[in-house]
Amino acid sequence: MAAETMPTLQVLFVIPTVYIAIIAIIVFIGLMIIQKRPKGAAMTLFSAAILSLATVIVPVFLFIAGGMIRQRAK
Repeated sequence: MAAETMPTLQVLFVIPTVYIAIIAIIVFIGLMIIQKRPKGAAMTLFSAAILSLATVIVPVFLFIAGGMIRQRAK
């Protein structure tokens, strides 16, 4: 039974890791475009925050960062 459980657990650990990697890539893209397109960076950070709503602290920081960038862009 334990031999059958390990492949299932490996798949279950890969899914959140890939999900977090995708969110990290979106945040990195947002950070790279802050200088040229602040509104686009704000929207990118907002979308990353929406995708990471499964956690609690990360989306709060991303919404705050996106809001600050959006206010500075005006």
